[in-house]
Amino acid sequence: MPRLALVTFATGKVPTGVAQAVRDQARIAKTAGIGIDYFLVNGEAAPPGNDEALRWEQYPGSLLGPRSDRWLKLRRLRSVRALESYDVLLLRYPLGLDLDPLALFRGNRQKIATIHHTKELEELLSNGSAASRYSRWLLERVNGRRILSRVDGIIGVTDEIRDYELARAGVARPAATISNGINVARVTKTGFVKFDGKTLRLFFVASDPSPWHGLDRLIASLAAYRGPVSLVLDVVGDQRRPAGTVERPGERAEVRFHGTLRGPQLDAVASEATLAVASLGLYRKLLRQACLLKTRDYLARGLPMIYGYDDVDLPNGAPFALQVPNSAALIDMEAVIAFAARMAEAPRMAYDVRAFAERSLDWSAKLRQMVEFASTLAN
Repeated sequence: MPRLALVTFATGKVPTGVAQAVRDQARIAKTAGIGIDYFLVNGEAAPPGNDEALRWEQYPGSLLGPRSDRWLKLRRLRSVRALESYDVLLLRYPLGLDLDPLALFRGNRQKIATIHHTKELEELLSNGSAASRYSRWLLERVNGRRILSRVDGIIGVTDEIRDYELARAGVARPAATISNGINVARVTKTGFVKFDGKTLRLFFVASDPSPWHGLDRLIASLAAYRGPVSLVLDVVGDQRRPAGTVERPGERAEVRFHGTLRGPQLDAVASEATLAVASLGLYRKLLRQACLLKTRDYLARGLPMIYGYDDVDLPNGAPFALQVPNSAALIDMEAVIAFAARMAEAPRMAYDVRAFAERSLDWSAKLRQMVEFASTLAN
């Protein structure tokens, strides 16, 4: 059996959702005896209480100082000796924004497969100042192809992303689609509050203000509503507003910003919701398909949801999910209210949603797919 490592690398702060997803995978792999070790490589030491299932490796410092890390990140990754004993590295794609991108392959006999969660070029163009967008896009366009044409395999979390990365590579490479999952047992089953016909409570999680979350589209849709139902939106995550901020964008709408929440505080807000809302702005980076972590968290909680893309793990016509157009069009809030009313009439809906998550979204089956694909690269 080849030695396999899944590596997540970051020179700055590791996003909370990414760290939690990797930690969940590591725990499940260890508990289930799935033959893959998990590493998180960062410039900082492991935080207190880090789970032993996830190996947190601090890359060595450089004489050039920490400011050079983001532009020589693949050199920093290659300096981590603990990775050298593995036959295959599954690397969450770190972007080619690097002055020495081929350091990833220098003096290396390991097989390397990159894991991709987005269309990188389109995402880079969707955010930041014009100068930043286009300079980063150009560097990724050149270096990304150099990296992808040399890796031994490519994994996309959707068919759309897998095919996009193969086209960028420009050469034939073994490839697989393995969608995101979740550790369902870790997520509290909060269920949902049934719609009473008077007030609709919506729950929206976004770790940062990136435009592809589509929070602005949701708020604009609430502002445009003119019906009799009161609309309350609870927003969790860093949206550059102080926790406790309340905005009233329309006659019947109220938006409450909670800031970043975890654990029981997050559960408390989720438990007051009738519907959760997933990303509504993926059209901004030309994505049609996705398998978002927040969506999986919602469903593991037993929350019906609204989403604006094609989810690779959701069957068409799933009764607990309302799909809206993946466009800039305002969301039809009357349709959302009607959906909430249908959910209120289904007495076992929260249980059914949670059961679907356990059956179809848990990491255990997806990690076995990962091991199977990586093992073929080692042969």
